[in-house]
Parts: sequence; C-alpha cells; structure tokens
Amino acid sequence: MPNFELPILQSMPLKLQITSIQPIGPSGRLIRFQKPEGWVHQPGQYLTLLLNIEGQEVRRSYSLCSLPEEAPAIAVERVTNGLVSRWLIAHVKPGDVLESLPPTGRFVLEEVYPPLLVFVAAGSGITAVLPLIRQSLASRQGVVKLVYACKNRHTAWFGAKLMLWALENPDRFELHWYESQPDDDAPRHLGNLRLEELVNSWPMRQKAHYYLCGPFAFMRMVRITLGFMEIPETAIHQENFASEGQRFFIGKSVSDESVACEIHYRKGDKSAVWMVKKGETVLQSAKKAGIHLDYSCENGFCGTCILHKKSGEVVHRINEFLTDAELAAGWILSCSAYPTTPKLWLEELNTNP
Repeated sequence: MPNFELPILQSMPLKLQITSIQPIGPSGRLIRFQKPEGWVHQPGQYLTLLLNIEGQEVRRSYSLCSLPEEAPAIAVERVTNGLVSRWLIAHVKPGDVLESLPPTGRFVLEEVYPPLLVFVAAGSGITAVLPLIRQSLASRQGVVKLVYACKNRHTAWFGAKLMLWALENPDRFELHWYESQPDDDAPRHLGNLRLEELVNSWPMRQKAHYYLCGPFAFMRMVRITLGFMEIPETAIHQENFASEGQRFFIGKSVSDESVACEIHYRKGDKSAVWMVKKGETVLQSAKKAGIHLDYSCENGFCGTCILHKKSGEVVHRINEFLTDAELAAGWILSCSAYPTTPKLWLEELNTNP
C-alpha cells in the first residue's frame, strides 16, 4: 500500500551551535554548544548527531558529559579510520551549527539512590558515567565508587577532575585505577578475578547499583563477573553504543523466519502504512518508503530506534538493549527487527520502557 504523505515520524532535529572546542586526552576533543531555549535532558543521556559528510547522511551518538543546567557538551575520540570522529575533529569549528535528535537514553540514576553506587568505565566510556557521578556527589546521598580502566591516569579523559573530586569527597568518592600503560608501575588490567576481588571487598555490594560503559567485550566481562557474584540483574545498568568498529556486527540469521509484511504505524497525529519485503528490517523498509524514523547505530545497540508493537510479531537479528520483560511488553528495535507476521501495527507511546 503506498504512503501518500511520506510523514516525518522522527523527532524534530535540534540546531546546536558550537561555542568552543578543547583538546581532551591524547586525541580527543570536548565540544560545547550554546544551550538552546527550553533545553531539557537527564544526566546520562546522549545526543544523536545528524551529519552530512561528503553528500551522505551519517548518524552517530555521543553521551552528554554536561549536567542539565550547563551548556551541552560532548567528547569525541579520534578513531583510526573512523569516518565521523575524524571528520568532527578535523572540520568543525566554533560557530558551526550541527543537527541532532533531542537527548534520549535511559542510562540514568534511579529516583531512589541505593547506599552504594558503583561506576565501571573503560576509555572514553567515562563520558557517559561522568555526569552520573557528578549528580550522585551533588545529592550527598550514599557512597560512590568508580572503577576506571584506561591507558594512563594522567592522560585519561577527565582524570584530573576525578582525582580532585576524590580528594574533596574522601568519605563518599572512591577511585580505583586500572592502567595498562602507567608511568611508574606495572600494568594493571581489569579482568574477572580483579573485579571480583574488588567488589567482594565492599560490604554493601549486594545493595549497590552498577553502571557500566565501555567497549562491548569489556562490558560483557563485567556483566558476567557481576552475574557470577549473584548481583541482581535489575541492579546492573549499561550504556550501549556501537563504536565505529562495531557497527556491522552480523548477529544471528533470520532469513528463514522473516516474511513480507504490511506495517501500520502511528505517532501522534501522523500515521503511515508501508510494505516490508522478506529479509528487510522495519527501519530499512521505512527508509525505502521515504518515511523518517529515529535511529542511530543501526545494529541493535543504542536503543534510539525503539518502537512499541501493538500487534504482530518480529524477530531481532541482534538485541543488546531490550530486556526479556521489555520484549514481552511489545518493545522492538526497528533497526534489527524483521517482521514474522503478514501485518504489524506499531505505535508511539509517551514513555520508553
């Protein structure tokens, strides 16, 4: 069935003007924007930049390392052969205006703070947990611990700030460094045994909440270790971004389950109907139909493309975002969801899971 209006169902992009760019670490940049009127976000959320590079639209997500009352800021690490990171570092300058989807993400603190908050970060993953640490320290509730895996504490992103906060809050903030290239000591890599030993030394470990951000393999190691220690799954939170080297993870085959499908979708006062061919994702088919949905990583990691399924069924090629309970409640990732029924009804809800 043709779609006559070709509605734009994605969120309206923001216009963000760059006010300053500062070096961070050996090869990163801290980019600050002028705060738009009516700006709202929660610490731990991220922006999805909508960029035009060499005539091609490219999307990348970056955590906001600023607090809501401050000018928005993101940190970008130069990735070898990374299209977007190299372009941002080489070409953007103060005064330029970038487009972004509104802040989103659920890597946020619970409304009721536990007695112990544990943050585990590797490399540039510190960007996502930094505002959560600041928020928790400002609340003056509970104890905060950061386990930071990096090459060197003196070149690590925000290392000086973190060491200062540890000095200013000796009874509330504990910093644990795991450096692969320290200046004057043997390397200390964070692995299963070291993490287990460290967490076991904390009396409140079973009452804590754990927030993780870093490379996929790193977070998988941390989750496995915490699970082995019988830390409740509901107490473990992680931020998933597909890095520029992870964007084409294959996932499982869905060729035998996928079917052609007619999709009906409603968002507010807009609606659309389009067809999906066998072997296409919901997002791929929407793009071909000229229908604009929210998305970023296109690989089942970040959750930007989350939709709610009212009726019909799908199978995911890869899902590193939704829990079993959320899948059972009808949430899907359009970027990796393949219809398995001839008709599928999707809708927008006011809140994400």
